[in-house]
Amino acid sequence: MPVETETGRFVAVGTESGKPIQLAMQQLWLQGKILPVGARLMVRHVFRSAEAKSLEVVYGFALPRDAALRQFVITGEGFRVRSRLKPTEEAVKEYEAGIQEGHLATLARQYGDGL
Repeated sequence: MPVETETGRFVAVGTESGKPIQLAMQQLWLQGKILPVGARLMVRHVFRSAEAKSLEVVYGFALPRDAALRQFVITGEGFRVRSRLKPTEEAVKEYEAGIQEGHLATLARQYGDGL
């Protein structure tokens, strides 16, 4: 199904309908410290969903090839989830099981191409 694209703003699209979903970025915050051997950056993205049902969102962002995502935190009304490092196969199984059971599930991966 063709998807209309727009430039200049974040647009989340439903995989089933191909139409925009009601998910809006509310805030983008960046804080950093330059170190003798690189830098440490903290990024905060705040999204608000107006959808009536749960969403599965794939969110990709580019990192320099020598960078690493060390941790992430997801918060919402009444919950806070902090990441844990696990072997890929175990993490994928846990993520898929969580989705199947209708729970909040998160999975972060780093690919060799910097994503």
